[in-house]
Amino acid sequence: MNSVKLSTILMILILSTTLFILGCGQDNNNGKDDVDGIIWHGQSTIQINSLDKVLYFDPFNMGTGLEKADFIVITHAHYDHCSFKDILKVSKPETILFATPDCLSELENLDIAKKIAIIPHQNYAIEGYEDFSLTTIPAYNIERKFHPKGKKWIGAIAHFNNKRYYHAGDTDAIPEMSLLKGIDVAFLPIGGTYTMDAKEAAVATKMFNPKKVIPIHYGSIVGNKEDAVVFENLCGCEVDILEN
Repeated sequence: MNSVKLSTILMILILSTTLFILGCGQDNNNGKDDVDGIIWHGQSTIQINSLDKVLYFDPFNMGTGLEKADFIVITHAHYDHCSFKDILKVSKPETILFATPDCLSELENLDIAKKIAIIPHQNYAIEGYEDFSLTTIPAYNIERKFHPKGKKWIGAIAHFNNKRYYHAGDTDAIPEMSLLKGIDVAFLPIGGTYTMDAKEAAVATKMFNPKKVIPIHYGSIVGNKEDAVVFENLCGCEVDILEN
């Protein structure tokens, strides 16, 4: 009988210890939603953590104590996308920056490993980084005037550790989106005024059928969470509305 009691106690201790260890292993991302290693920092700023690498799109209005970037992608030169002080906050000497030429001209004093000028309809690979490459498509307004096609601003598909992430930049629903294939996660602006609104963004998703969409470009300058909910209801695919 004593042997049975001792075995039972040992089993309880082992189970308790296992549960404790599992609980300690859970991530704490300071209150931000984290979906597949994705953090939305507001406006169009996306952070993707994949294995031991970190990618940022359009860092803007960033806080402190942030993880440093291995890669940064800047979609165009507007202040809420190409912000020297915010790019500096998430940079380290080894950071590789991809940016449109007009944005690069504003970042001459940024001391990092590599700066690569990007334009639409191109593929960019980096020697020594087999798990990361970038493909660009245009990003522009069709009837709005804020993002002319002639500026050659971009949306970017990051091929990152066997996943394809599409950050649309500031854009309307454009024909080039119909050429996109195999997108795992798309980041689409929904705020309206300067970009497509929630209804237009829902139409855009049907052009290329991403597995998942995270709405961006709302909540700080134009648009609000209600727009994100409208988008979710109309989208017809999986949507994650993140908090920032």
